[in-house]
Amino acid sequence: METNVAGRVRLYLKIEMQFKEDLGSIRHLTHLKIAVEGNHMWVTNFDSGQFESLDIKSIPYKELFYSKNGQLYPFNSLLPCAGNAPLKWEPITTVLPIKLDRFNPNFFGVTERIDPLLIPSQTESEPTIMLCSLSDLKEYIESAPEIRLKNKKWVLLNNTKALLLGTPLLPIKGNVYEVQNDFIIPSGFQFELISIASIINQQINPTYQSWIVWNTDSTYFKVEKEKVQPLTLSSFRRSTHSLNLNK
Repeated sequence: METNVAGRVRLYLKIEMQFKEDLGSIRHLTHLKIAVEGNHMWVTNFDSGQFESLDIKSIPYKELFYSKNGQLYPFNSLLPCAGNAPLKWEPITTVLPIKLDRFNPNFFGVTERIDPLLIPSQTESEPTIMLCSLSDLKEYIESAPEIRLKNKKWVLLNNTKALLLGTPLLPIKGNVYEVQNDFIIPSGFQFELISIASIINQQINPTYQSWIVWNTDSTYFKVEKEKVQPLTLSSFRRSTHSLNLNK
């Protein structure tokens, strides 16, 4: 470990090399540094509050330490376990480069996954988008007052579902989503590696002409922005006139 200025406390995370993939949850903390020592990896440069964050707590098989006055201590212990040793530190983004699997932009039923995954978020924004069945939307829209549809937009998906954009959400059954740039994310979820989101978008949406709608299992499908239209009874009937929604 680095030699510290007298009295200064530095925080460390230690993990076996075989579990290094578990560090993916903190790769977006680009100020962190990593060093390799035998079969272990050390991570440092943490802010004091980060040791209590969900990102750190969710990493299994880890050991936490702090150093002070040239001595290394287990976290929350007053007894030193070793002296600091010199290590070669590198940025976490260098030691853990981004690896993207091959993407599959197909519609529903996508089988290929990407890494990072979507995980539950610690914060939740107000949902502004809903995915519902056409039959549920038909039942509501045919009797809803026009004011309830004002400023709403929609797009037909796979002849069975509708993606509704705009608030307040309609009082019908469906899955709700939040908008993050060109991504439509299930409400209450976020990317495991937040900093990689823009890179993913560049890979699968290079022209920025589509919405990328994510499922909770981290599959996705594209919706062309030009196909989104105002939600009215006439636009609904026009788009679904050839479908038998009474089946």
